[in-house]
Amino acid sequence: MKKFIKKYILKNFWLKLISLVVAVICWCAVMNRSDPYTSVTLRNISVNKINEDVVTGDNMLYEVKSGDTIDITFYGPRSEIQTLSASGVEAYVDLKELSITESCPIHVVFVNEEKYKNVRVIDKSFETMQLSLESMVTESKQVICDITGTPSSGFYPVATVLPATVDVYGSSNAVDSIASLKARVDVSEATSSFEKEVSFVAVDSNGEEFSPDVTYESTKVTLSVTMYPTKTVNVNLDYDVSPAVGFAIGDLKYAPMSVSIAGSYALISTITDINIAYENKDIFEDVNDSISLADYLPEGVYLASNTNVVSVTIPAFALDDNKTLSASINSMDTTSLSEKYKINNATNAVTLNVWGALGSLDSISASDLNLSLDLSNITAPGTYDLPVTCNNNKYMVDDAVITVEVVEAETENETQ
Repeated sequence: MKKFIKKYILKNFWLKLISLVVAVICWCAVMNRSDPYTSVTLRNISVNKINEDVVTGDNMLYEVKSGDTIDITFYGPRSEIQTLSASGVEAYVDLKELSITESCPIHVVFVNEEKYKNVRVIDKSFETMQLSLESMVTESKQVICDITGTPSSGFYPVATVLPATVDVYGSSNAVDSIASLKARVDVSEATSSFEKEVSFVAVDSNGEEFSPDVTYESTKVTLSVTMYPTKTVNVNLDYDVSPAVGFAIGDLKYAPMSVSIAGSYALISTITDINIAYENKDIFEDVNDSISLADYLPEGVYLASNTNVVSVTIPAFALDDNKTLSASINSMDTTSLSEKYKINNATNAVTLNVWGALGSLDSISASDLNLSLDLSNITAPGTYDLPVTCNNNKYMVDDAVITVEVVEAETENETQ
C-alpha cells in the first residue's frame, strides 16, 4: 500500500496539485461563460380576441366555452427565460380563423421579439379557443315592482312601473333565461304618494336574481307609488252545495271572514261587504277550494290583507249506515202553503229510511233531518201525495211520499 501511495500519489505531487487547480479554474470559467437552456411556465395568461366584427357583424353573439385564459410553457436560454413575465407575452386568437367547429387557434407572441429570439413555446394548456355562436335577439321583458318595508298604519302602497316593459338584447339563451325584471322600492313609514327612479335586476324562472350577459334598452325605470287608505270589510259566502248520491257532507267552513281593502276614499267608503256566490254539487270527497277575492272587487280597489283568496272546506263521507224513523207532518216545514189553506191531517206520519255515516244515526230524530214539503203549487183544497225532502246534507232519505189533506183556512168572521 505504501508503495502504491508513493508511486501514484506522492510522485510529482506538486505537479498533480497544480493540474487539479488549473482544471477547476477552467471548469468555472466555462460554466460562467455558458448559458444553459431551461423552461418556465406562465399561468393564467388572458387570450385577446381580434377581428370580432367577423362574428358580430351579422347580428351574431358568441360565448367563450374554453381557452379564455391559458398556461404557457417556454423553453430557452436561462439568460432570456429568467426575465420573461406575463407582461412580455401576448396570447390572441384571430376570429377570421374561426372554423366550422367554432374554434380558433391560439397564437403566442413576444412583445419584444428580439429580446426573446431564442425562446420558444413548448406547451399550451389550450391550443384553441372554443366558442359558441348564437343569433342576437331582442325581447321585451315585464318589469315587476318589489315593494319592501312597512308603510304607516292605515295605508297600503300600490306601485306603477314606467315603462312597464324593457327591451333586452342578447343571445337567445341569455334572453330566454330572464323571466322578468324586478325593480325594488322601500315604503317604510310612507304616508303620502311619491315617485322614484330605480335600477332593476333580472329574475329567473325560480324567482332568483342573477346577472345575465345581456344589454338593456335602459337601466332604470320610474316607480310611481300611491299610498291608499285601508278599510276592513266582511266576507260573505252565499253557497249552494249538495252531496252525491250515497254520500253526505258536513258543515261548510270558509276563511277569512273579513279582509282589509285599499283604494280611494270615494271607492272604499261605499263597500261594506264582499259577497261571494259559491256552488258545488254532487260532492263525494272532501272539498278544499280557493276563491280569488280580487275577482269580487271593483276596479281601483285592492286587497291589503296578507291573503288574496277565500279557502272553502267541506268534509264528505259515505252513507253506509241506515235507520228507520217515523215523521209526522207536524215535524215538517209546511210554510210554503198559501195562507188561504191549512193542513187538516197534520198528525199523519210516514216511515222514512234514513242513511248516514257509521255511528251518526245512534241518537237521531226526525227533527234533525230538517224535513219539508213543497206546497207552493197547491191552489185548491184537496188530498195530495207529496214527496218528503230532507234538507240536512249530513243525511239522505230514501224517496218517501206522504198524503196531505188541504182545506180552506178559517176566516176571522167564521170563527166569530
